Amino acid sequence: MTGRLADQRGSLSLELVVLAPAVLLILAMVIAGGRTALASQALTAAATQAARDASLQPTVAAARAAARSRATSSLAGQGLRCASPTVTVNAAALNAAPGVPGAVTTLIECTVRWTDLGIPGPGTRTLRATGRAPIDTWTAR
Repeated sequence: MTGRLADQRGSLSLELVVLAPAVLLILAMVIAGGRTALASQALTAAATQAARDASLQPTVAAARAAARSRATSSLAGQGLRCASPTVTVNAAALNAAPGVPGAVTTLIECTVRWTDLGIPGPGTRTLRATGRAPIDTWTAR
């Protein structure tokens, strides 16, 4: 019996050496996915807030300015640093006559470095989010 036990000495250490990198890689992937999901949620919140602010404006030009301002401040407030955020605003429904339902939509595109997401290594990730807010139907425009 002692001969059989003597043959397995050190096998646990070998298994640990083989499995540890795989477990650490899986853990790193889970963390990276979670950090990316949090950044995506922050971007979605910024797009929704920008659309809401734009929907309260009387003109298309004012809506675009309000949406860009709110998106920038919301992203900064949530700690999401975009290399060059792009805010696209569709506020054409503001030109409709009162009584006609409509909505303002915003699209925010943000290129984030991996290091800004808390993930080591070079590279970037482009995130996109859309926000939509209804326009008050009976407000004079």
